[in-house]
Amino acid sequence: MRLADAIRDGGGARDGSTWYSVGELSVESGQLGIADLGQVAAVRVPVPNGLYHFEAQLIEPDNCPRVSRLRGIAAGMTGERSVQCGRISVELAHVSVADVDAIQRKLNRGEFEEMLQLAANFGHVDGDICQLNFESGTVQFIVCSSGSADGCYPVYTLVSGQRVVGLEIVFVGDENRPRS
Repeated sequence: MRLADAIRDGGGARDGSTWYSVGELSVESGQLGIADLGQVAAVRVPVPNGLYHFEAQLIEPDNCPRVSRLRGIAAGMTGERSVQCGRISVELAHVSVADVDAIQRKLNRGEFEEMLQLAANFGHVDGDICQLNFESGTVQFIVCSSGSADGCYPVYTLVSGQRVVGLEIVFVGDENRPRS
């Protein structure tokens, strides 16, 4: 089930046990950047090039669904959370995840600045792949609400054996998850 449908329709588990689909994103530069919505990537995670499937977990304290975790993992892979590789500061209650270097190579400077300005308009998106079209090309990025809104959240690598296969952002951790 898609995250947006689970939030809108109220279907599925909301106890942080089910992963809901957000979208797929291609990586060409060998890293994913995570940023507060409309900002340049504050945390960059080196990952292998390829297609990444993004999914999120929901919790529902006080009858208000919130995203507790967002992860992106290489297609066809499974991974375990490993080391914390950074913290993302959020002021617009949403994060974006993108192959920032590939986008910067595709767009000219003016288009890149315009993309950052336009990205802030996606603040109504709970979790989805977003797309903007420019003369130089089309860019895609993931937008997801941060479960507890504004704050500073840990970013972890996901590993399979010794190989990094993705990332995970924890908005509401097990130790501080609100109880319903």
